[in-house]
Amino acid sequence: MTTATEVPSSTFVEKGKLKKVLLVITDISGYTRYMTENKTDLLHSQVLLTEVTQSLLQQIKCPLQVSKLEGDAIFLFAEIGDDWEEKKKEVSSRILSFFEVFTERVTELAESNMCPCTACKKVDALKLKVIAHSGEALIHKIGPFEELSGVDVIAVHRLLKNSMGANEYLMATNDALEVLDFPERDLDVEWVESYDQIGELRGKAWVAEGHLVPNDGIIESGQYRTLSTKLRNEWMKIKRVLTYKLRPSKMPVFEHLS
Repeated sequence: MTTATEVPSSTFVEKGKLKKVLLVITDISGYTRYMTENKTDLLHSQVLLTEVTQSLLQQIKCPLQVSKLEGDAIFLFAEIGDDWEEKKKEVSSRILSFFEVFTERVTELAESNMCPCTACKKVDALKLKVIAHSGEALIHKIGPFEELSGVDVIAVHRLLKNSMGANEYLMATNDALEVLDFPERDLDVEWVESYDQIGELRGKAWVAEGHLVPNDGIIESGQYRTLSTKLRNEWMKIKRVLTYKLRPSKMPVFEHLS
């Protein structure tokens, strides 16, 4: 009889005990529209979404851990222990880096791929939203899986439905800001949301310039978060073009998926 492979337990799980945690969700903005508009190119759409998701997963390091993949979103958490002061600056920097990494990967896919399908041509319509909250969560096992539960877990998921009116932003609750170390100049938009059974949540946000969603729902073309990111991306484009001209075999294609 074949038995299920056991999944190793997290080293800090204590059954039946609440843990103080940082909760983070990265969410690909425009995912539903992208998939529905490219139903005929579904395989390419999924390949591209997998690529950008993997670029984010590669940035996740301890103490941040992946709780689960939720379609177009990644649910992360980190235990806030006695040594958190030594870790919070690195965690904060890593969260901010998600935007740079995401933008660079999407730009790379858009500029280097020669596939004529709609999905490949519109990959740069994808943007990133990040929600951060802090509180308590119960970490428990259901079968071979570890699950997080509690009011704060519900709250961070509720924040995915908000009134921000933008398609690329970092949204952090006041509770999250107390345990993170973001530059104040970056999170300069104050917000408040209210949810049934949760109540009022407040915090600050960074909203990317040029990413407000107008009334017609059309996503505006993106802008880079910082000048250094823009210059680095422009240099990457130049190098990529030169590489493909000198070594055409290096050009990535998706023809094997057609």
